[in-house]
Amino acid sequence: MKRRTLWSFLLMWLALSLAAVGFGGLGGVGLPAQAAGIRAVEGGVVTYLPSLLRGCSDPGYVDDFSNPATGWPIVDDSLVKAQYEDDQYRIAPRAVNPDEPYYAFLAPTVARAEYSVEFDIYWAGDVGESTGGIVFGAAPDLSDFLVFGISPTTNAGNSELYQKFGVVYVSDTLSDPAVIVAPTTSTAIQTGNATNHLKVTVRQGQFTLAINGVGVGTFGTSLIPPASHSGIATTAGDFFNPQKSDAWIDNYSLVGCLP
Repeated sequence: MKRRTLWSFLLMWLALSLAAVGFGGLGGVGLPAQAAGIRAVEGGVVTYLPSLLRGCSDPGYVDDFSNPATGWPIVDDSLVKAQYEDDQYRIAPRAVNPDEPYYAFLAPTVARAEYSVEFDIYWAGDVGESTGGIVFGAAPDLSDFLVFGISPTTNAGNSELYQKFGVVYVSDTLSDPAVIVAPTTSTAIQTGNATNHLKVTVRQGQFTLAINGVGVGTFGTSLIPPASHSGIATTAGDFFNPQKSDAWIDNYSLVGCLP
């Protein structure tokens, strides 16, 4: 797999934004054949069927991070520190990951065919060029996943990132993330250290996005497997100073019985 950096990811974000890549389906990105199809989740994963097929008894998953034993990954290495702290989940990059632009972590719950996931997120410190948000459509080993991310940058002159959201597909089969929803302006995004509430609703062949209660679109894709996981992701805030900001997450809520 080609080594990649936050800098190359941001350059790709800029290039695709200027090229006005389409917002639906695969967003105009040329994906290899193996990336464009539905990828099967490897065996042994418990799956809750959609409520349309049977009476739904999925209890969902809710975590306010007040209990540090609920099962989220705890990491403390040269690249990132991820931990429970102050009744929240904190992701503090220490360096730019040379292999992936995102530090991604899955929720400790089962794969599901259809679900909605939402949580609060804010960045502490100088947010710089941080981006991050909800992981969805993920394989259990994070070999394939999508990220619904926002940028909290306060630099209104940065038209490529200021109040922008987007969706990227990250895969071990790709040298760089593929943009599924190109960077798009939403005034619903709160910049700087303010808290944003993000939500993704996943149904067969499509996903719907919302920011602070404002719907920002429904998009079709074949990249979500028949059963998938969700979680959290963020990038380092700056290529030259990765430790300048960290992401804090609270009130993680997953609903498996969709109306």
